Amino acid sequence: MLLAVNAQRNDARNFADLVALSGKRELSFGSAGLGSPDHMAFEYLRAVSPLKGVHVAYRGAALALQDFVSGQIDASFIVAGVLVPHVKSGALRALAVSANKRIADLPDVPTAQEAGIPDFEARFANILMAPSATSPELLAYMEKETLAIARDPDFIARLKSLSNEAESSDSGEARAWIVRERER
Repeated sequence: MLLAVNAQRNDARNFADLVALSGKRELSFGSAGLGSPDHMAFEYLRAVSPLKGVHVAYRGAALALQDFVSGQIDASFIVAGVLVPHVKSGALRALAVSANKRIADLPDVPTAQEAGIPDFEARFANILMAPSATSPELLAYMEKETLAIARDPDFIARLKSLSNEAESSDSGEARAWIVRERER
């Protein structure tokens, strides 16, 4: 995801500017709704930084994006693939990548750590799960086939075309990631 601001609504050029602005006036941060990845990223950012602001929950990502681009809200976290065209048009300004590496479509946008937010990383994952009673043989088959798709060069290229990067994990790595994220 990318932390971005509406370029017409405020002058923040980096995270430090956004923090300073949040001390001068109440900033609004839109999300796709309560508990959405963008909402959780915003709350986590407020917990690990001096940023102030009010959360505005929308009834879906499309409504949040519409109000964000039109200037009804100050800032948001949005999936990179959705945000890139709006950043390139100048309507929005990306301040930081929420993951630990920059994205190819916006190479000048720093990671959160590079932007001065050392304890911040907000990523989300799509994890295929099955009921606990699923047979070990079926689980092994599903894992093998899912990993084959996730590591397919055409699939990886399609994700990159959407400003996303494929990371595939086996079931043990996925379980460990869930535990780490839950603790964090």
